Amino acid sequence: MAVSKELRGRKVDISEPPPAVQRQASRRPATRSATETFLISYPSSSISGSQLPTNRQAFQYFLHVQSLPENTGNPKHQDLANETVEAIIPFWQMARIKTMTKYNAAQHFMTLHKKHRDLARNKGRTGDPGGKRSAFVLELDSLFDIGASDAIQEIERNRLLSREKKDKDIRFYQDQKTERKAHMSGHDKIFESRSQQQAERAARLQQREEQDMNLSQNFYNFSAATQRRTAADVSTWADPTDSEGNAEDMDYQQPRPGCSHHQDTVTLTIPRRVNGVC
Repeated sequence: MAVSKELRGRKVDISEPPPAVQRQASRRPATRSATETFLISYPSSSISGSQLPTNRQAFQYFLHVQSLPENTGNPKHQDLANETVEAIIPFWQMARIKTMTKYNAAQHFMTLHKKHRDLARNKGRTGDPGGKRSAFVLELDSLFDIGASDAIQEIERNRLLSREKKDKDIRFYQDQKTERKAHMSGHDKIFESRSQQQAERAARLQQREEQDMNLSQNFYNFSAATQRRTAADVSTWADPTDSEGNAEDMDYQQPRPGCSHHQDTVTLTIPRRVNGVC
C-alpha cells in the first residue's frame, strides 16, 4: 500500500525511495556472501592449476562470465557454456589429450548445470533425500571430462611421441579421471604428489648424508690402521728381539745415533814382501 505525505501543498509518495536513490543502490557492488552460489561457492575469474580442471572450476568460471556487465542482459546459458569451454580446452591441449567438439563439451556442461538447478530449488531442505546432494558435491570435485571418445587411441596413433610419452599421457588421463594425484609441468607429466616428492627428496638427502658419514668413518678407520701398522714396523726395526725377549745373536753393528747412512766396513791385512820372502 502506497504511503503519501503532503508536502508544501502536494502529495509525495514516501513508500519507496526516489528513482535516483534506487539507481544508486543498484550500482553498489555485491557483497561476498551475495555472490556465493549454492554448493558451488564463489565465482572465479580464472582457471588455474597444473591439473585438468574439475567440474567445480568450470562452474565457478561460468558464474564469473555470467556476472560480467556485458552479460547482464540474461544471455543464453549455452553461449556462456561455450565461453567456459573455450577457457578449459587449453589445459587439455597442454596435456596432449584430444577433446570432444566445443558444442558437445558445452552440452556436457549444460547437463551438469541442470542437475545443479534442480538441487538449488530444494536448497532449503535440511535433509538429503536419495543422497543426490552429496553425490553432486562429489561430482563437482571430479574431472570436467571433455575428452573425446577416441582420446586414448589418438595418443597411440601419434607418431611424434615416443612409447614412454604415450604411456605417460594415457596414464595421466586415467589418473585425472580417478585419484587426481598427477600434475603437469609443461608437457611433462609428474605422477607423485607434492608431499610425496618432498618426502622422497628428504629421504634422498638423508641417504646421502649417511653415505658421507660412512665414507668418513671408513677413511678414519683406514688411516688409524695404517698408522698402527707403521708404528709396529718402526718398533720392530728399532728393537729386534725374539719372542722370549732375548737379543738376537747377530754380527750386525747398530747404526750410530745421528747417522742416517751407516755402511758396514771390512778391514783386510795384506803381508808385505821383504826380499822376496813373505
